[in-house]
Amino acid sequence: THYLYEALTGIESGSAWQHRGDTFDRIALKTHYPVRNHPVEGGRLMHRVILQLRNPIHAIPSYHNFLYEEEHELPNHTVHAPIDAWIKWRNLNF
Repeated sequence: THYLYEALTGIESGSAWQHRGDTFDRIALKTHYPVRNHPVEGGRLMHRVILQLRNPIHAIPSYHNFLYEEEHELPNHTVHAPIDAWIKWRNLNF
């Protein structure tokens, strides 16, 4: 949905991995905090923010897919974990 902010404003979004947050040239900065603790360097300059959270019903399976890709040394966002792997992980963690 950071793309929605771009469409509405005409200002590009960024990623905390590529942008420091101190140049004020992005409408939104996507992070994976707290899963990947990569602080936004310009965070101290931000007096107000909009915190956008993903729906857990989508975010939790997506996080599992990420873990599955990492575990199998696959590129990010390339596969969905098999359903049996999801069920095993879900049952162990929830």
